[in-house]
Order: sequence, then C-alpha cells, then structure tokens
Amino acid sequence: QRGEQIAIWRKKRGFTQKELAEKVGVPRSLIAQWENGIRRPHYENMFPRVCKALEVEVELRLKDTRTD
Repeated sequence: QRGEQIAIWRKKRGFTQKELAEKVGVPRSLIAQWENGIRRPHYENMFPRVCKALEVEVELRLKDTRTD
C-alpha cells in the first residue's frame, strides 16, 4: 500500500511525521492517516510532493501504483 511505502521511505530518510508534514505542507495528522491506511494521498497531487520531499526515485513511485 502507498501509505506503508510512505512510512518506510520516511523512516529511511530519518524524518519524523512532523518533519515530513512540514516539507509537504500538510498537517502531521494527515501523514499519520496516510501511513495507517485511513486516507490515501492523491496520486496526481500529494503523492508526487511526498516523493519529492523524500527524494524517492520515480521507479519506486511507479512500482507502487499497481495498488490503485
């Protein structure tokens, strides 16, 4: 799931949810909701911003789209 990937990428970069939220421009609670599968980041808007903030390769982003 996309949320699980966000959590993995965030932890690999050493960011807290709050730090990632600040980089993306969303509340920390939204990051938590994404990571816990309560909500999903919109693929065309939010997900690319998260990937950019976490410096995730495009190939990893595309690999995760299969769950859509």
